[in-house]
Amino acid sequence: MIFLSINTFRVSLGKLLKAKRKEYCSVNQDLCSCFLDKKDKIKKEQEIWDSRDMIYQDEEYKVIKLRVQDSFKRLSKSDGYRLIFLISSSKEIVCFLNIYPKNGSFSKMDISKEELKDLLRDFIDEFKKQLLYCHDVTGCLEELKKVTCKKTTCKYEQELCSL
Repeated sequence: MIFLSINTFRVSLGKLLKAKRKEYCSVNQDLCSCFLDKKDKIKKEQEIWDSRDMIYQDEEYKVIKLRVQDSFKRLSKSDGYRLIFLISSSKEIVCFLNIYPKNGSFSKMDISKEELKDLLRDFIDEFKKQLLYCHDVTGCLEELKKVTCKKTTCKYEQELCSL
């Protein structure tokens, strides 16, 4: 499975990691743990695909709002972070779209439909322009490289933007 991200996610994650008092210092580890099994191996695609916190779904793609615990503050999943990501069943791709905390100085209650549409537009745009970055979830989201894809159009562009 390949883990990618758009710029919005990387900026949001950077803000959390640079927050004063290190209030979000465990975000990388907490996020990665959601995608690893007890043996620190990446979970199977179907396990991730079957998440119940789905925002949008068609045959090939699913957008999920995942609840992530905050281990540093010892907060449960309901009080921790929200990770918005897109998963493709056929290509074994997970693309991180955004992350935000439910508590603390950067807290946010929810994501609006308009914000979700913007994230999906950003994904499509960055996919086309080859601006997505690859991450290693076994290495606490280490940023590996910019992804170079074949010059193609996003097959689901119209469907994703018509939410």
